[in-house]
Amino acid sequence: MAAALDDENGPCIGQLVSYHGSQECCHGRYWVTQVGRQLDAQGRESVRYRLSDYTRGKLCTALTGVHAESITALPQHFQMP
Repeated sequence: MAAALDDENGPCIGQLVSYHGSQECCHGRYWVTQVGRQLDAQGRESVRYRLSDYTRGKLCTALTGVHAESITALPQHFQMP
């Protein structure tokens, strides 16, 4: 996955993030595997993330619908081994 750090719009696909949201049992580090953007009824952009673990040689979805406020972008980006 190719990815570039985009400070203006938050973490990008393939970037490592730290999750610190409401699901305390899931706090930890994950890879961003999807970024969903849509406009709400007032025309404001809503961004949600899918976060995945890299386990047994593949990315496995761990959390979906994650708000930007629940994650902190880290400088690492996914590279296939």
